[in-house]
Amino acid sequence: MPIKNIVFDVGGVIIKGNLYHSLHKYFKSKFDFDAFIKEIGHRQMSAVWDIGAKPFSDVIADKIKEFPQYRDILLDYDLNWIDVIIGEDEGTISLIKSLKENGYKLFIISNFAKEKFEILTAKYDFNKYFDGIIISAEVQALNPSAEIYEGLFSKFNLKPQECVFFDDLKENVEGAKKAGMEAEVFTDAYSARRFLKNLSVEIEIDHNEN
Repeated sequence: MPIKNIVFDVGGVIIKGNLYHSLHKYFKSKFDFDAFIKEIGHRQMSAVWDIGAKPFSDVIADKIKEFPQYRDILLDYDLNWIDVIIGEDEGTISLIKSLKENGYKLFIISNFAKEKFEILTAKYDFNKYFDGIIISAEVQALNPSAEIYEGLFSKFNLKPQECVFFDDLKENVEGAKKAGMEAEVFTDAYSARRFLKNLSVEIEIDHNEN
């Protein structure tokens, strides 16, 4: 079946972000920052707010109780979260606009805390191009679980074989493939255009993005 729907992750695909960029002032080196991230269990923290079990601020409050010595850092992370975001990926935004102009339906699947996604889209308006958005915290299912993809298909009446998905994480791409979609690890917009072109998607190759 021809591809009709293009699905994007947000972080690392549409938006560029870096937590060290935001919190580096608290650390002597990237090594010290990485040790801090490991010590507080950041991956486990993010899974809690991404699946909507607790709001971001509540998870941070819990961690402050556990690690009071990091109170200032953790509060900064929460209150100035938008500073983690470096900006939009201009190549991806150009790709999204091109796909929209060519009549393709556009969707988002992304692991995100609900309140932080609202802050993000208040500053960056990429969401205006999309026909539907699935945020993990809202559906209480994490990428790459089958439930989040099935939620996309059922909510927007999509056929998986008519969809292609871009994510910067290999495990999420593999999850999308298991759900029946075409999928590719996102590295840059130029490579994404070439992948789409090979799937007979009507898109021009923009060599300026290479």
